[in-house]
Amino acid sequence: MLHVRTKGYDVFNTHLVWRYEEGFIRETEVVELDDFIKERAALDATLPPVLCGDFNAEPDSTEIRYLTGSCTLGGRSTYYQDAWRVAGRGDGYTWDNRNLHAAAEREPDRRIDYIFSGWNPDLPKGAGRVAFVDIVCDRGLTGAFASDHFGLFAEIETP
Repeated sequence: MLHVRTKGYDVFNTHLVWRYEEGFIRETEVVELDDFIKERAALDATLPPVLCGDFNAEPDSTEIRYLTGSCTLGGRSTYYQDAWRVAGRGDGYTWDNRNLHAAAEREPDRRIDYIFSGWNPDLPKGAGRVAFVDIVCDRGLTGAFASDHFGLFAEIETP
C-alpha cells in the first residue's frame, strides 16, 4: 500500500494477490484497505480519497462489488466510485493479449486495474466525481510494452 497526501487530497495505491482462486484473500485485503484509507485520509481534504492499482479482480467479483457498495463483507459495506463504470467506454481491459507481456501468460483479456474515487456528501457538490477515464499506454511505441498491464488515466472533479 502506498499513500500520498498532496494539495488537499489523498491518493492510495495497492496491488492485491493475483491468483484466480485467491478471491478469499482479496476479500480480506479490500476490507483492510478500506480501514487503512479511513484511518489515514485527511478529514479536511478537498476531495474524497482516490484509490487505484492492480486489484487482480474483475468488476463482478466480490472484492470489487464490496468497494463499490454492491455487497457486504463481514457485515460491512463501503462505497467508492469505479471510474471506468462512471465514465469509461468499451470493455476497459487493462490485461489484454494485444500486449505481448500479457499474451505470454495465455490468460483471458479482462479488466483488473482500477481507479476509485471515494464519496463524501459533506464536500461541495461534484467534488470527487469522475469526469473522464481512459486506457493509456496500450501500445508499444518501439514494439515493447512498459508493463504487462495497460494503464488508466482519470480526471476527477475538484470543487
